[in-house]
Formats: sequence, structure tokens, C-alpha cells
Amino acid sequence: MLAHTAPAAPIKTVLRVAMVVDRENKEKGDIVSMSARDFKYLYHHDRVAEATKENVAAVLAEVASEKEAQKRAAVTADELTTTKALLAAAQLELATLKKAK
Repeated sequence: MLAHTAPAAPIKTVLRVAMVVDRENKEKGDIVSMSARDFKYLYHHDRVAEATKENVAAVLAEVASEKEAQKRAAVTADELTTTKALLAAAQLELATLKKAK
């Protein structure tokens, strides 16, 4: 009976989600090495991809677009907060004018 005892070589992968790898927090788009077994499991669940030029570029593009969307959402939230503050000030001024009459 033949037994295969040699461990498989680590596979270079690009992360599609942020996760902990080797007890370290890794971000989406980071390139890490992992065992073939871990790669197979995580690839099946669409968490990693093989670190080819195309895959790395695609994941980095996703990261960039997500960061841009977060910036736009933050700007929109700031604008909404400013508008609410202006509205509250205007309502307070209106209430003050009504009491003065």
C-alpha cells in the first residue's frame, strides 16, 4: 500500500474577504500562502482566489471601489447631518419669532 506523506506545497492566494490567517488579521486584497487543503475549502466558499495577476488586479479593483463607495457614503452622511442642523436652527428661530409676536 502506498502512502503519500509529503505535504503539499503552500499556495499563494489573494484574499477576497478580510480574515485571520496564521493568527494575523489580513485585509481583503492581501496575498498570503496557505495549505492546499485550506485553499480548497476557502476557494469553494469564494473567500480566496489563486494569486494570479488577473485575480489580484480584480480584487484590488473591488477594494478600491468599496473604499470610494464608503467615502461617498460618509460625505452624504455629513451633508445630511449639516442639513438636519440647519433645519433645527431654522425651526428654533421660527419658534422664537412666533413667541415674540
